[in-house]
Amino acid sequence: MDFILLAVLAITALTSHHFACGFDERVPVSEGQECSRDDTNKRVDCTYRDLDTIPDNIPSDTKILILKSNKIRQLPPRAFSALQHLEELYLNQNNIHNISEDAFDGLSILRELHLSGNKELTALPTRVFQPLKNLQVLKLASTGLTLLPQGIFSRLSKLQTLYMTDNYLNQLPVNVFSDLNQLDSLDLYGNFLSDVTPGTFAGLSQLSYLSLANNRLTNLSGGLFETLHNLNILDMQENHISSIHYEAFNGLHNLAKLYLMKNQLTEIPNALRVLWNVEKLNLNDNQINNLDTDIFRDLSELNELLLSGNRFTAIPSGFSLSAGTDHQVFQELTKLSMSRNSISSIERSAFSRLVSLQELNLQETGLQSVDVDGFLGLHSLHTLWLNDNRLETLSKYSISSLRNLWMIHLYRNPWVCNCTLFELLDYIQTSMTLTYVEEATSQCLFPLHLRSTALVDLTSSDVDCSNSSLGLPPTVVVTMTTIPTKTEICRVNAVILGVCITLVLASVAMTVAVMFLWQRQQQRAKKRQSIHYIPYTDNSSAYLDLNGSLASSQHGLNFNHSTERGHPNNADYMYSRPYENVPQGQNNEVYTDVNTLQGHTYQSLRSPVQLETSDGYLVPSRSIRIPDAKNNTAS
Repeated sequence: MDFILLAVLAITALTSHHFACGFDERVPVSEGQECSRDDTNKRVDCTYRDLDTIPDNIPSDTKILILKSNKIRQLPPRAFSALQHLEELYLNQNNIHNISEDAFDGLSILRELHLSGNKELTALPTRVFQPLKNLQVLKLASTGLTLLPQGIFSRLSKLQTLYMTDNYLNQLPVNVFSDLNQLDSLDLYGNFLSDVTPGTFAGLSQLSYLSLANNRLTNLSGGLFETLHNLNILDMQENHISSIHYEAFNGLHNLAKLYLMKNQLTEIPNALRVLWNVEKLNLNDNQINNLDTDIFRDLSELNELLLSGNRFTAIPSGFSLSAGTDHQVFQELTKLSMSRNSISSIERSAFSRLVSLQELNLQETGLQSVDVDGFLGLHSLHTLWLNDNRLETLSKYSISSLRNLWMIHLYRNPWVCNCTLFELLDYIQTSMTLTYVEEATSQCLFPLHLRSTALVDLTSSDVDCSNSSLGLPPTVVVTMTTIPTKTEICRVNAVILGVCITLVLASVAMTVAVMFLWQRQQQRAKKRQSIHYIPYTDNSSAYLDLNGSLASSQHGLNFNHSTERGHPNNADYMYSRPYENVPQGQNNEVYTDVNTLQGHTYQSLRSPVQLETSDGYLVPSRSIRIPDAKNNTAS
């Protein structure tokens, strides 16, 4: 038993030592610099070693040599001739500006060569790659290349992947790829190509992926791709393409995905008619405003159509069965995007032809209304984008027929939280499968007391639905529009004229009445403004008797008006000087002491008023009217 345990421990130690040595072995390459060596995979990694030349002492059995991210500036003749077992060579992210024509001599079994990221590499010798007869992957991305010499890729019959993205290529020689009969992927993204002539892609019979994206192409010539019978993906996004010859896509019978977004197309290209097996068509961000259904008649495999960011002002009629075209068109379409167009409404049965549609994107279209039958026929739809629009409400009956719908996007709309919207939310929340996302930004805008309330938090108590037909189907209102006759127009005009005359007469009568009342009020005011000036000096006073006559008294000023003798409580006005003997007035009227005259106080038994002195007169501070007494009027 102990022997077995010792054997296991020994094997474990040997295995650990083997792997440790395999991964930790160091290879000195220059003074003070070492590269790591993985002896198991025969890989030497010299990344970030500040090397400016190719090391001389790389083990000859090395299969993978990584020299990326150093400062190597040139590749001399037969730089790797001692490494005849080399299968992968990484020289990317260096400062290589010169490569000798026979730099790769001896690398007959090399499968991958990486030269990307050498910004100063502006040209290549014509036969530099010819020794690499087994090369399968060549990456020349992000260099300073401006042209490709004719025959640069000759004898690379086994090359499968060629990346030349983000260079400065402005033209491609005819037949430059003619020897690459095994090439599967060609990426020319991000160059300066303004024109590609027919014959450029001759010989690429096995090519399945081609990217000409982010160049400066303005048109596509007829027969440009006619030899690419196995092409599966064609990417020409981010160019300036405004014209496509009607035979430009001839020969692309196996094309499955076509990317033409971010160009300057104003219509659906007729050239699409021959793409019988195309499955995805991306025409986003062009200037298209109309959809010709006939172009899609033979595209029976199309399942994804992207038309976002164009100039459509309504849902194309071709998506509706009412258009009267071939019913088989768009039968296999599963995804449709019309976002970022200017579509204000969804009419009845707008998508009824799209029986297989699963995803419908209508976000950012300015959508304001959706007919209750707007999505009729979309029995397979499972995701609906209605976010970032101008929808204020949405009937639950608009989506209740979508039996397979499980996600709806409603956020960032100016929702009016009323009964109609509450019915929709109640339907969504009680559904077993349906949900809506971005609940935090799905909020009420109106009424004001519910503003910023999350739709998910809305309850029946927040909205008054006492008169709503909750749970009942909507009432269908049919409005018939007729053109009025001349007689009806005359009658309407007569009624309007009569109403106007009546309003004018009523206004005149009201004005006269107001003027009359105003004048009468002025007359009354004048009478109330009779001001009595009572002479006053330090040596004499005066009083006003019941008859309204003015008398003098050395005892002081008395002013009394009473309608009945002995009843001072009925008096309207009284004046007296309390420290003087007050004589009786005429007709034996009794006067009552009120206040001092010197303080200019006038007191009525009903209300106090201030008096002022002016030029030797006592002047009441407001108009005083002395009422009639004993058939005499005080003036």
